[in-house]
Amino acid sequence: MKKILITFILLSLAAFHIQAQDILSTSNNTVSLAQLVQMRAAFIMVNTDYPVTPGDTYQLNYLVSTQKITLPFYIEGDYTINLAYFGKFNVQGKTFGELKYMIESEVLNAYADSVPSVTISSPGTFNVLIKGEVKATILVPAWSFDRLSSIIQNKTTDYASMRNVEVKSSEGTSVFYDLFRAMRFGELDQDPFIKTGDEIIVHPYIKRINIDGEVKRPGAYELLPEDSLEEVINIYANGMTAFADRERITIKRLSSENNDFGESLYLDISRDIPKDFEIKDFDSINIARKMDHQPVIYFQGAIGTSTAGTTVSNKIPYPIIPGEKLSSAARSLQDQLTAVSDIENAFIIRANNGEKTMLNIQDLLLKGGEENDTVLQDQDIVVIPFRQYLVYVGGQVMNPGAYPYIVNKTYEYYIGLAGGFNIDNHIGKRVKITDVYGTRYKYRERIIEPEDVIYAPLNHPLYWLREYGDDLAVITASITSTIIMVNLVKDIANRDISGYTTE
Repeated sequence: MKKILITFILLSLAAFHIQAQDILSTSNNTVSLAQLVQMRAAFIMVNTDYPVTPGDTYQLNYLVSTQKITLPFYIEGDYTINLAYFGKFNVQGKTFGELKYMIESEVLNAYADSVPSVTISSPGTFNVLIKGEVKATILVPAWSFDRLSSIIQNKTTDYASMRNVEVKSSEGTSVFYDLFRAMRFGELDQDPFIKTGDEIIVHPYIKRINIDGEVKRPGAYELLPEDSLEEVINIYANGMTAFADRERITIKRLSSENNDFGESLYLDISRDIPKDFEIKDFDSINIARKMDHQPVIYFQGAIGTSTAGTTVSNKIPYPIIPGEKLSSAARSLQDQLTAVSDIENAFIIRANNGEKTMLNIQDLLLKGGEENDTVLQDQDIVVIPFRQYLVYVGGQVMNPGAYPYIVNKTYEYYIGLAGGFNIDNHIGKRVKITDVYGTRYKYRERIIEPEDVIYAPLNHPLYWLREYGDDLAVITASITSTIIMVNLVKDIANRDISGYTTE
């Protein structure tokens, strides 16, 4: 427990130190110059490893008898200081803590009870030349607690390397730094403090790649020439996730000797990662997800529709684990079921034989229904029909159409919404009622459900008389005339026969 506490304190102090440096950086323009000077001076007082810098302004306070003496002094360009009565000193290479101790000791040697104190009033600044892969060669103001990364921030081009930044000292010696290692692994020696006379040279990068998919730290990375595929995956991308499909590694290579448009390479690293595989500039590496190739079923129809009343069908893939049951899949997607989803009359189409089986998903969601549950198979399709909350009224009513469904209403309610029967064409109350699946119900017994169809038939006898009365009269007259003519002809014929017989 003590080790954990100590580690936490050290990490917190380190984080505060880095954050303080960022706030006090020359590139920070969120505070005024006076505030920045004051903040830097306070920071140095508690960080005595600050390197003494030309331009620093200090103040020495001490007592002689009861008189307080104040002596300001500064660091000259050759690192000398002038302390008047105490003499001149060269302080090159000293830290603030060492300078403070040296001066206070000198004063104590001269005045035993003088209680000397050295404070810094204003840290010195200096210019640093930045050149190479930068937007423009520029002299940048800096101070001794500015790190390399803060000095070049926002000044480099898109082709700048962060892995090989050169810092040339005033003595002419060069050191190369890797800012990636500083930012990723906290190796602060790779992000040094800038010193007076330093010159920064930003070199172009050699190789950049992109890695995504099932890795813990996907992103774009600048590589060193000797970096291998194994290092890209395990160091840069911090390794693969538990869902990575090691058999399907895709590398899209934009710069190919074989094709002007690049090429795609496929690797199987299920056993090991080839050490001799060459990574090239602009390579894009993707590590597939195991679940992308696992069995999948489809929910189709009234699922995922956001607006009640819509009839736009949707199709949602759902990856399954072998042996998974429909109830499990339905619960996972139940938030995508809406008022128009007819889950009581769903059905499944099996992929292996095309067989259609009716399902009551509502029972599965509410009761579990283990005995009626279905083990899903790859490529099964679960169809959820639409259920519109409307009732259709047609036939011999005043205003046929669709009307909003209201729970527990009889057909008479909807006939009323439709303006009632057309009494010229319909007598009585008899209607025909069918549900959405075409099943016929007795009108006196049916409690109307959504999408029921209520049909008032044409049954008024006077309708036929009005519609076909004239035709019927003509037909009747024709028939009557025909009958009369036939009877007349028969009567005449009978008379002739009778007269002939008499003679």
